[in-house]
Amino acid sequence: MIQSISHPRLGMVMIHRRDDVRRVSARWKQGCVHISLPGHLDSARIAGMLDDMSQRLLAVKPAQPDFSVGSRLELDGIAIEFRRSPRNDRSIAARPALPLTYVEYGGLVDPLSVDGAVAVSGMVRKVASHFAGQLLLPRARMLAAQVGMAPAAWKIGRGARVLGVCNARREITLSSNVVFLPLELRDYIVWHELAHLTEMNHSRRFHELCNAYCGGRERELSAMLRSFRWPVMR
Repeated sequence: MIQSISHPRLGMVMIHRRDDVRRVSARWKQGCVHISLPGHLDSARIAGMLDDMSQRLLAVKPAQPDFSVGSRLELDGIAIEFRRSPRNDRSIAARPALPLTYVEYGGLVDPLSVDGAVAVSGMVRKVASHFAGQLLLPRARMLAAQVGMAPAAWKIGRGARVLGVCNARREITLSSNVVFLPLELRDYIVWHELAHLTEMNHSRRFHELCNAYCGGRERELSAMLRSFRWPVMR
C-alpha cells in the first residue's frame, strides 16, 4: 500500500506500507522521500518518525541538477547540452550523438522545478542508456584483462541504486547510470565486480582483492562514491 503525505520540512513523502517489512527505512528518490515501514504503524507514529528523521534526511538530500537553457553536462566521453524547443508544451526530446547530445524541452517545462528536473533527468538517463555500451564496456574489458580476469559476459542494465552486479554465471552487469560517474569511480565499479568473480561475498578476502585491483584505493574510492553528487535525479 502506497500513501502520499505532505510534511512541513520534507515536502511530499511517499509512504510504503508493507507487512513483510520489520524496520523503517527512508531514502530520496526523484526529489521526494520514500519511506518503507511495517503496515501496522498508525499515522501519528509515522508523523513522529518523519519529524525525528527530517534533519538527517535533509542533510543528505540530493542537490537538484541544473538543466537550464545553455547549461552543459560534461561526462567522460559525452557532453549533454540543454536548450528550449520551439514547442510550447511539456515535450522533452533528445538528439543522441557523440560527442555532444542536445536535450530539448518545451516551453511548459520548468527545468528548475522538481517535476521538471525529474522529467528532464528521465531523458538524460535514456541518453546515458543509449551510449552506455560504447562508453563503458571497452574500458571494462581492458581493466579485466589487466588483472587477468575474464567474465563470461558483459551486460548493461538500468539500476538506479545497484550500479554493478556479478552473478553466479560469471556475468557482470553495469548500470547505465555509471556513465554519470567520473572515470576513477567508473573503474572502481568495474574492479568491485571483477573481485566478485573470485569472491561472491564481501568477505575480508574480497576487500583485499578489490583493494589490490584498485591500487590500494578501495576505501578512498568507496567513500568518494558514497559522497558523489549525481548530476541527474534518480
